[in-house]
Amino acid sequence: MYATPFTTLEGIALEPPPEFQNPPLLNLKPEQVDGILDKLSQFWQRFAHLFQRREQSEWGVKYISGRFMEGEKYFTSNIAQRAGEENERAMQNFVGASPWDDQALLIEHQSVAQETIGHPEGCIIMDGSGFPRKGTESAGIGRQYCNATGKVDNCQVGVYLAYVAPKGYTLLDRRLHLPEEWFSPEYAVRRVNCGIPEEMTFHNHQEWALEMLQGVHQRGKVTFQWVLGDEEFGRDTWLLDQIADMGDGIHYFMQIPANTRVWLERPETEIPIWKGRGLSEYSKKIGGR
Repeated sequence: MYATPFTTLEGIALEPPPEFQNPPLLNLKPEQVDGILDKLSQFWQRFAHLFQRREQSEWGVKYISGRFMEGEKYFTSNIAQRAGEENERAMQNFVGASPWDDQALLIEHQSVAQETIGHPEGCIIMDGSGFPRKGTESAGIGRQYCNATGKVDNCQVGVYLAYVAPKGYTLLDRRLHLPEEWFSPEYAVRRVNCGIPEEMTFHNHQEWALEMLQGVHQRGKVTFQWVLGDEEFGRDTWLLDQIADMGDGIHYFMQIPANTRVWLERPETEIPIWKGRGLSEYSKKIGGR
């Protein structure tokens, strides 16, 4: 069972309408798959002009085609083999080193998402996800919480923005999280080897999520009313305040830790007399304390 906020005349309904309660079934028949690669090529033309060279666009559609096929999708070499390409290194170069503007593709993808599944009451979901990895040289790798293993583990962690609406769902944006130690002098060589931009600074998960959300909101390509997240995001009052200040009828619907204490009624606050030390003269305190 899952709950998606939909507005009603009475306010907020925690349960979605009956027609939206069951996720779509992946039960395609063979005849429905016929010609799907041709349709994929047609779809790719929407993005082809965003690459600097024709070869990059060709590798892009081959990579996407390989992702649709059965088998291991973790390594680029496996994807190249399934796509019938002997030059595995060329595909690896396209994904990891070839200069193309991924942000331009993401923005175009957001336009496509709006055209196909956009809804005025759409929901944007913030989420973080970890992927266990071996070694020490991959970008952002380190001992951090990995939800795939349910513990602190050697892994990479991404922060993602997803979109959900009555007609479907998709990813909108992503950021690779770099642990704080990656910005220390000891990691300088590793940052260069991994291609980390010099101007990048440390961001926690909530800051990455807000940056992506603000980008979607400012571009105005995707319509949404709700921002959802688990307790990692719901417990951050700074983030919630930033979302509330966005306006345009945008609301958040977040999970919070079970032991969170809340005021049943908003308490009165007052500005205490500042004595030149301790809290600043602008700090508020609960009345009578």
